[in-house]
Amino acid sequence: MEPAEAVNIIESDLRWIMRAVLKGDYGFTTAFLAELQKRYDSEEEKRRPAKVSSELLDYTHLGELKDLIVKRTNWPSFKDAFLNKDEFSALCAFAGRYRNTVAHSRELLPWERTHLEGIAGVLRAQVTVFMSTKGPDMEYYPAIERITDSFGNSREGLQQLGVVLTETALRVGDIVTFSCRGNDPQGRELTWTLGTSTTRGSTSVVGPEVTLSWEVTEDDVSDSTMVAISLSSAGKYHRSVTYDDRLNFVYKVIPPIE
Repeated sequence: MEPAEAVNIIESDLRWIMRAVLKGDYGFTTAFLAELQKRYDSEEEKRRPAKVSSELLDYTHLGELKDLIVKRTNWPSFKDAFLNKDEFSALCAFAGRYRNTVAHSRELLPWERTHLEGIAGVLRAQVTVFMSTKGPDMEYYPAIERITDSFGNSREGLQQLGVVLTETALRVGDIVTFSCRGNDPQGRELTWTLGTSTTRGSTSVVGPEVTLSWEVTEDDVSDSTMVAISLSSAGKYHRSVTYDDRLNFVYKVIPPIE
């Protein structure tokens, strides 16, 4: 595992559990809210015309996520997940040091890389075990954590089974990629499947983090072409008969010039 990937896993998992537990009430101060808004505005400006997440939690850093979780009013909601506040804070502190090193393009020593990967593994295990208790079926079925297309359209969260109505107009021949991340409380093999509402057949890829591709064809021409991405485990039973979680992206595909 590369250091940047390990840091991304830690930050993503902490945001994931915060969304599920705090449900949007993160306890941001007015000053911190303004800072996050500034980060969002800057990211939107730099990456235009790509879409960027409008959820301000996505612009927090590891140390800030740790501070929000151990905050006196928030910690009671997380103590069953991380158990010991001091140990959790120490793990995040070490990971934060490595994050700064990686962010400044400096190489980690071999033992530092191993330590960071271990921290990512411990925190992911704690989050996964805890999240498996958050619903009557969550200890069995996997869930989509996040899917982002190559234009920045995305959705994050548990049991999405939802639709992302993009404003993206495509042309025949365009290739759209989808970066997908999922999690299974049982640690089983995960299969991702992509299909569209206008064509037959589908594409499947195996793994917890994968990239799926869709090449737009003439058959996809429509004002509302839906791309369905589903996730299923290797288990015998599934939340929705043949799959466990699904997210649909809707695009406009412009007719080619005749």
